[in-house]
Amino acid sequence: MNNAAPTRTPRRPPMVVLDARWIFPEISGIGAYTIALLRAWSAQTAGPIRLRAIFDRAEVMRRTLETCQLAGHPWIETELVPYSPFSWRSQIQLPRLLRAWDTALFHAPNYLIPLLGRTPIVATIHDLIPLKFPHFTPKARKTRILPLYRGLMRQVARRCSAILTDSETSAEDIRSMLLPQRSQASVHPIHCGVDRRFLEAPAPTPPASPPYRLLYVGRSDPYKNIIGLVRTLEILRRDFALDVHLTLVSRPDPRYPEAGTLMEHLGLTPYVTWTGPLSDHALLDAYRSHHCLLHLSRYEGFGLPVLEAMACGLPVVSSHAGSLAEVIGDAAPTVAPDDIEEAAHKVHAILTQPELAARQAQEGRKRAELFRWEKTAAATLAVYRELIDANQDRIARN
Repeated sequence: MNNAAPTRTPRRPPMVVLDARWIFPEISGIGAYTIALLRAWSAQTAGPIRLRAIFDRAEVMRRTLETCQLAGHPWIETELVPYSPFSWRSQIQLPRLLRAWDTALFHAPNYLIPLLGRTPIVATIHDLIPLKFPHFTPKARKTRILPLYRGLMRQVARRCSAILTDSETSAEDIRSMLLPQRSQASVHPIHCGVDRRFLEAPAPTPPASPPYRLLYVGRSDPYKNIIGLVRTLEILRRDFALDVHLTLVSRPDPRYPEAGTLMEHLGLTPYVTWTGPLSDHALLDAYRSHHCLLHLSRYEGFGLPVLEAMACGLPVVSSHAGSLAEVIGDAAPTVAPDDIEEAAHKVHAILTQPELAARQAQEGRKRAELFRWEKTAAATLAVYRELIDANQDRIARN
């Protein structure tokens, strides 16, 4: 008679589901954030966690598997679902799927989460600009339906076990605007990182002679203050008699024609180039072929283009609004968003003093080294573990 104890099947590690449906065919900021996490995790050890990334586009899933080297990964897997994060089916069917998978935690890299079901949720809310400053985006859809959007964001915050965000500045906004004092949700500021290709790129090699080339990277919403960039260009050309051109890695927004109208009024249209969104390779070339990045935004939840420029060794002149001072530290000169005269003087100094430009390039790279996606990914995993352990302890007590 065999008296050996029956063999017990080892319990599988808890599973976290990451919503990778925010990776679109044309990569957005949230898609880039999601890809950066997956790429960093592909080289890390998760400990007792499995990760399942869900997609709604087969081609995007295939491309991400290749880009992030996830095929055959020991603890990261992928799954295709037949509905987008914007679909009503996602609100109804995804909670059922998460329950069927015995999901320990669901991570949405944006605020649009499944509001039904009981699976613990962590969401990344990158900023609250539409709520904090609705006049910054007067014609945006979120601003037009502001009461509805505010109610949705508060419901999202109530549903989450934890909220991740990109900066201490955004964390304070979330705590003050979305969470009541007795909220169960914790807020975790985790800085974004900068891609290694920027840190490892050769130093910029802009033309040695004029025209000097200023660069801006970002959206063209009013709060990005492209009008301030145009007025700075005017001062540099008119008062300092410098041959300066401005490149806008952006697309004109027909809802906000004021910047284009101002260029025409000041006769600056020949000296301004709109490139539209650039590929990764073309964006790196842009950082390396200009003399200075000028970023006079009225508010940011993080400010990734500023960090990318510093990582490349491109001198930066920036506003200190929102999280920008938090990201830049002492590595670049900062000004108030509307202090155009001071911005022009700071840019003039960089363009005409090579030693200053070289010193600021060195300081910028040193600062950017502190922001690694590996650190972001590791800190995010730590939040996963904390939430899963807390939930398991609660179940054990009950």
